[in-house]
Amino acid sequence: MKALTTLGLVFLFAGAAHAQFGEIVRPPSAPTELAPATGTWQGSHGHGTPLVLGWTQLILPPGGLDINPPATHFLVCIDSYAPGATPPACNLANRDYIETVASPSPALTRNVHRFTFMPGRFVEDAELDQPLRVSVVACSALVDRGCRATSADLWYSSMNILSDAASESANTTKKSWKLDVRAMNTGDGMVPAFSGTLQLFEVLSTGNPGRDCLKDPSMLGMQPDLVILDKLGGMTPLPMAQLPWTGPAIVGIFRQGSFSDSKSFTTTDPAFAGAQSTSRGIKELEFLIPQSAVTQRTFVVRATLDTGNVIREFNELDNIGAACRKR
Repeated sequence: MKALTTLGLVFLFAGAAHAQFGEIVRPPSAPTELAPATGTWQGSHGHGTPLVLGWTQLILPPGGLDINPPATHFLVCIDSYAPGATPPACNLANRDYIETVASPSPALTRNVHRFTFMPGRFVEDAELDQPLRVSVVACSALVDRGCRATSADLWYSSMNILSDAASESANTTKKSWKLDVRAMNTGDGMVPAFSGTLQLFEVLSTGNPGRDCLKDPSMLGMQPDLVILDKLGGMTPLPMAQLPWTGPAIVGIFRQGSFSDSKSFTTTDPAFAGAQSTSRGIKELEFLIPQSAVTQRTFVVRATLDTGNVIREFNELDNIGAACRKR
């Protein structure tokens, strides 16, 4: 999908920028620090996601030597393409936008060597969840041999699954503990099936009998067999922890050798419709808990979503959720 090529841009070409036949043309340095460079960005259906690009370009040759002449024009190309396909080239024949350094349009602003380009172009629905090739070409003359390009692949994702740990299912019995893995989709795109894991850790408790997970490591000393479990899935041996604790919120403290278990699961396809901002159950799993004389026991349940990394989300840091649960 090609972008609109004008958007009200003013094309001003200085006569000196056009190379004459037979003239030796030296291209300028390639633009650097193209941003947003790589990574996954949030995209939205319907109302679109605006594109803002930036790059650095040395306009004056370093040291006064005319090794790389000043850039006089910038070409900008924005093209979506299928994963695995060859991305399109960016040149004079297929550029989406062209700007002059001397007389830029309002879409291009400059701060010394830093340029910001805001063409009023939006990421279309059909361009979400696939590579989007962005190229910026610096030219010293409006011939291809007088240009150098820098390209980057952007990926605007419309999906983001968020783990909400797990809660006790209504189907649980005295002999087995059935837990309902819960999650939501804070993006507005349809999420396909994915795999995950649910882990149980029997942890230290407060009260007699235990009424809650113990979350304060400062009262335990440096016992070598204790491990801090935090809400983001971190596991920190107590002797290695920096106290007072400044990391993610602690959900429990596990003693190595205590009961723990893990089960894998796969959701149905599709796993989520768009914009599911309320947590819902996605899989019910059963755990057999060894009998104990303790009348009330505490556990940390930790759900990890998309363990196969098959979903490219705009936030990959919220796929693990941990919480304290009593039994």
